[in-house]
Amino acid sequence: MTFEWPDKELRNLLKISKDVESLQIVGGEVASELSYFGRWNFTLSNGLKTGARADKPLKPFKFTGLDKVVRYVQIFYHKTTFLMAGLRLMDKNKNVISEAGYFGGFAVYEFSIKENERIIGLVSRPHARSLVYHMDV
Repeated sequence: MTFEWPDKELRNLLKISKDVESLQIVGGEVASELSYFGRWNFTLSNGLKTGARADKPLKPFKFTGLDKVVRYVQIFYHKTTFLMAGLRLMDKNKNVISEAGYFGGFAVYEFSIKENERIIGLVSRPHARSLVYHMDV
């Protein structure tokens, strides 16, 4: 889950400091009740946090095993709203490294990460009630 910026030109264009090269998502907050899943905030290894507002309390979570190499990701989501309910990170043998959120009764999208690929973030979009739809990794 280490962010890598192989393109220095892009980094300069975005005016991103060299510190970004080694940032990791180390945890965050997720909806504290299943009935309002889809609310997330993430914490980076440098202490920065995403600022999505939530209409209900969130509970903290921490990703463990960040020294391990992630090779598979499962995103659990609602079939109609596509709100992300859970996120599971696995190694090359599909052993769970870390997970957060809710998993039972949701659709699941799984993908693999090749040796030369890295997860660099989440794709999200705002919702009318100031929530965030997390749509992809």
